[in-house]
Amino acid sequence: MLHGIIDIRVGSVGQFRHPRTSSRSNICNVECVYAMVIADDVCGVNDWRHSLSRPALAALRGTRILDLLASFPERRFTLTEVARATGVNPASCLAILGELVQRGHLCRHISRKTYWLGPALIAAGTAATIANPIVARARTVAERLRGELGLPTLLSTRVGDEIVCVFSLPDDAGRTAGLRAGERVPLVPPVGASFMAWVAPDEVEAWIALRPDDGAGPVVRQLRETLALTRTRGFHVTLRRPEAEDIASILARAASGDLAPDFYRQVVAFVATLDVEASQPDMLDADAMYDTQLIASPIIDPETSGIYNLCLGGFPGPLAGTEIARLGQRLTASCVEIMKH
Repeated sequence: MLHGIIDIRVGSVGQFRHPRTSSRSNICNVECVYAMVIADDVCGVNDWRHSLSRPALAALRGTRILDLLASFPERRFTLTEVARATGVNPASCLAILGELVQRGHLCRHISRKTYWLGPALIAAGTAATIANPIVARARTVAERLRGELGLPTLLSTRVGDEIVCVFSLPDDAGRTAGLRAGERVPLVPPVGASFMAWVAPDEVEAWIALRPDDGAGPVVRQLRETLALTRTRGFHVTLRRPEAEDIASILARAASGDLAPDFYRQVVAFVATLDVEASQPDMLDADAMYDTQLIASPIIDPETSGIYNLCLGGFPGPLAGTEIARLGQRLTASCVEIMKH
């Protein structure tokens, strides 16, 4: 039995191939692995991002509609609900919905005049998995972790100023790790620390500035310390907060009622009230119990510098510090394994 504070810096994790060379080197610290992958000049990704022009308005509106319906795959939306949720005026919304139906991306009920995701997106999703092999590798590893640990797993990714759940694998009891595939949450501090720990300093500053209280020194200091701690550990621990609701419960409530069109504004408002200091423990006492919501470790795609998070959640009860350390190290080693191929 361990006592005192656990040292959870991950040790040697084997060999890792640098994305720009064929050489291999021993990695003694997980932070080194990720630092190599997100080097500024990898694939010229940063220059490409900054050169992007402003998106076409029609394309932006279309993606908003698809994102909404993907967040609530069990719901069927009327034109009025889609327009309200996306901020697209009804006339333009109707035209876009018609085109999406025509292309098979959406379906429309003849008499009820409601819309939902169409079969063309199933084919697109299958093709996207083939086009992004790192996601397929992550799913294989996530399924193995679920079988070995008996815990729900999920993969999420950062898309602009949002986090999108790519896939979610429940456990045998039906518990999830918090999100379902297609659901989105805003990247507002402290949410997203497990992603922002691995990005450039200017992106971190922009993220911190999204907090309503970004001018408060203690909050900024705590956020930066959280990011540094995540880099050192190689994984991020999110504790369950005392609030009556969390993001997952807000989404579930919206999906089952009439709140879906306004769900995103509710989530943004909720995130803005979260206590930064309670986001993750600074130290893990071996014998202490922690009401843990999520453990996340990053996967960085060397071809795009895109960041994914492989996560464990849905814990049936509080976890001891030793167990958090064990699960975190197991998760981080799995993420490095995915990146090595």
